[in-house]
Amino acid sequence: MRIQAKANEGFTLIEVLVSVLILGIGILGVLNLQTRALMDNQDAYLRTQAIFLAYDISDRIRANASVWQAAITNNTVNTITQNDASGNITGTYKFCSTYDPVGALANNLVVPGACTTTEMAKYDIYRGRKDIEALLNNGTATITVVDDPITSGTTLDVLRLTISWARVNQDMQNILANASYSLDVRL
Repeated sequence: MRIQAKANEGFTLIEVLVSVLILGIGILGVLNLQTRALMDNQDAYLRTQAIFLAYDISDRIRANASVWQAAITNNTVNTITQNDASGNITGTYKFCSTYDPVGALANNLVVPGACTTTEMAKYDIYRGRKDIEALLNNGTATITVVDDPITSGTTLDVLRLTISWARVNQDMQNILANASYSLDVRL
C-alpha cells in the first residue's frame, strides 16, 4: 500500500496581496463615491434654500406690489434695492420689524407699524439679503427689471430676482464654482 502525500491547499502570499490590493482599490472607490454624494447632497440643500428664499422675497414684493409697480414705472427699482456696480443689493435700512435686530426696539431704531410702504419694501429686500447671506455660501441677490418673456410685444415688465451662491461640489477645473437661481416676479 502506497501513501500519497496531499498537496498543500491554500493561498500563496502573492494571491493574498493581489486580493488585498483589489479590495483596497474598491474601498477607495466607495469612499470617493460617498464623499461626492455628501457634497451633492449639500449642493441640493443650498439650492433648496435658495428657492425658498427667492419665493419668500417674491411674496414680500407681491405683498407690496404698488410700491414695486411705481418703481418699475418711474425706473427707480435701484433706489429700493440699492444695487452696487455689480448689481448686488447693498445698504442698510430702517428696521420695520420687532424681530430685527436684538435691542433695536429698546433703542428706538424701530417703531412697529411706523414704516411707510417704501420703507417696508426696502426692509423686505434688506431682510431677504440678510437671510441669503446667513444661509448660502457667499450668497448674493440681484433684482432687475426685464421684459416679460411670456407676453413679448407688450409693455409688461417683470422683476427678475437672481440668487447666486458658491457651490460645495466643485469639479477639478472649478468650472461650476457658482450656482444661481432666477425667479421672475410679475406684479
